Amino acid sequence: MFTFNKKKKDGTITAIKPENEKMIKQSLTSYETEVDFSSMKLGREEARLLADVLNANQTLKTLYLTWNSIGDEGAGLLAETLKDNQTLIKINLSANSIGHEGAGALADALKVN
Repeated sequence: MFTFNKKKKDGTITAIKPENEKMIKQSLTSYETEVDFSSMKLGREEARLLADVLNANQTLKTLYLTWNSIGDEGAGLLAETLKDNQTLIKINLSANSIGHEGAGALADALKVN
């Protein structure tokens, strides 16, 4: 399992930002079946990047995205990907400031897939 929620010596958590696109792509296009991006301060832009990479992923089964700031818009972006992704069977989005709009988009995606 790839885990990216590593703490620095000062106690802050290393965050993945769009400029780290290569690292995200490598982790999600490798043969990993479980990846943990929890507590990485991920937001809408990172959700967009994750959604793009997940479109091509054929091995990932579990994705942990807990304790980030993905929000409704990020949830909507991920939902669009989930409509087509046939391998991901578990995604944990708890504690991401996802409201009714984002939850609705995710629910609609699960009806399709």
